[in-house]
Amino acid sequence: MSEMQRILIVDDEAGVRRTFARILKAENYATTEVASGEEALIHLQNQPCDLVLLDLKMPGLSGVETLRRIRDNHKVLPVYIITAFRTEFFSDLQKLASQGVSFELMKKPIESQQLIEVVNSVLSHSQTD
Repeated sequence: MSEMQRILIVDDEAGVRRTFARILKAENYATTEVASGEEALIHLQNQPCDLVLLDLKMPGLSGVETLRRIRDNHKVLPVYIITAFRTEFFSDLQKLASQGVSFELMKKPIESQQLIEVVNSVLSHSQTD
């Protein structure tokens, strides 16, 4: 049997982290939950993962800055930004995209089935690349 694919969930809201983890564990993914961008960067230094689900609006390091730092060391790691604050960060996200920083964007609230479909799609493609 192949190794479980690992998903890092980065969100300052514990309820969001727990919900995403519960949904994804039921789909046989291994999940790690962290509450901040700083924790995410430390985790990625020590433990590889296959996908990052990243909130934008967090205390301390914002999701935009976290993404920028993730890309410094992980150029092709899939990162999905999941946020309710897309418009608030729109210009920052446009700037990142114009600098060649890749990411995908999903709007909260997200339905369980939508989350599963996106994760399955991303991780099935990354296995074949």
